[in-house]
Amino acid sequence: HFPLFHGCIQMAYTNAPYGFPSQQADGLMEAWILRQPGGNLEKAQISKPVPTAGDVRVRVRAVALNPADVQLSVAHMEGLNYPHVLGVDVAGVVDEVGGNVTNVKKGDEVVFHAFFMRGGGFAQYTVTTCTTIAIKPPNMSFTAAAAMACAGLTAYQIMTRKLQAQHNPGKSIVINGAAGGVGSFLLQLAKHFKAHPLIAITSGKNHEYAKGLGASHCIDYTQHNANITAQVKDICGPRGCDWVVDTVGGTKPKELVEALAPNGSLVVITNPATTDYAFDMPTLFSRGISIQTVCLGLTAYSFGDHSNLEDLGRMNKDLMQLYANNQLKSELVQIEEIGFDDIPDGLKRVKERHVRGKLVATIPDTLPQQQQLTGLGGMEMGGVGINTQHVISQGSVNMSESNFSLQSNMGGGFDDLGFNQNTFGDTFSGFQSEQGDAFGGVPQLGTHASPLEQNYGNQMLQ
Repeated sequence: HFPLFHGCIQMAYTNAPYGFPSQQADGLMEAWILRQPGGNLEKAQISKPVPTAGDVRVRVRAVALNPADVQLSVAHMEGLNYPHVLGVDVAGVVDEVGGNVTNVKKGDEVVFHAFFMRGGGFAQYTVTTCTTIAIKPPNMSFTAAAAMACAGLTAYQIMTRKLQAQHNPGKSIVINGAAGGVGSFLLQLAKHFKAHPLIAITSGKNHEYAKGLGASHCIDYTQHNANITAQVKDICGPRGCDWVVDTVGGTKPKELVEALAPNGSLVVITNPATTDYAFDMPTLFSRGISIQTVCLGLTAYSFGDHSNLEDLGRMNKDLMQLYANNQLKSELVQIEEIGFDDIPDGLKRVKERHVRGKLVATIPDTLPQQQQLTGLGGMEMGGVGINTQHVISQGSVNMSESNFSLQSNMGGGFDDLGFNQNTFGDTFSGFQSEQGDAFGGVPQLGTHASPLEQNYGNQMLQ
């Protein structure tokens, strides 16, 4: 269902030089697993991954929920093995290091943006390469660190690598989707790098929130017949603004482009092909408009280019230093904490865009014993129907007769989605699933879990 993406994923799987964890068991852990694309998340006990050379195993203390996790849950990707553990933004404590690791040691508190093909942080333990990891500042909570990983790194890459804002103070900027995860960090960084005017496109209810993060002006895209181009030029003058950052991928790309000054720059974190930014190439060419894309984790991990991976590590360390110096704050972004058992429902809210800012799950050192024993507790994300399942010791799984439904209050508004509901923030930016219900359907339950041996280290279901 991601035809434009298959080539990238194939390359990610075959070219990436960073191996999967060792296939040796090292005790059990609890994890939320996905058995098939579009299936339910199920709680299961699986083997803890063992780090190989250059890897670090982390005891997960907090993991952020991202649109990328939603997209990965429904994507049919060659090379992605099932069952699979989602969760790309992790903060925790180093539990074990592989060979040739010198930048961190056991006991260090760290944060990282993981490679989605390896398995992530919806578990008590996960493994990552030491290259992209950063030490968490002592004054930063695990929750704040996890919230900053993907969204903060995406925003930082936009401002420092794409726009070179650190060398261009005083440039005017428009941020579409400014109240979401990436947008919230973009506002802070744009203010830090002295961009002005700093214009946020949000719904009216989020104007005060955006101004609290640094916006000098706000545009309410929900107003009837709102003309984005005209409002930007009213603020910046008839030439328009220098930079536009679109975190949404909306239905009005022409208005965003026409708001740009000659030789202006547009940065998008959605696929430009799906939002028709190339609607008038002669005009773009004559006005000197540049269009740049950001695909944070996929670009860093996928193409065998170690320099990109090292730069992801540098950006991570830079973000942590900004936080330590009180120049960037996760706490200014609205963060909602949930529990480990709330991850499936949290992903449903992310899918439906019912989160402003960031949603972060915290994982205690010890999970309730009865949950460890009963095993799989799957949740249909379309329903919200919960299917309670039980794990047999040999690994076979039977559906119980217990089925019930929950009603959930899904208040709020995810990412304040500018022109439409297509914000994905990271590696799956701009790709819309044809499946509709991202978490509908019943998983294929069986007696074998051998795909995990290839993906997450001999993690046979127990």
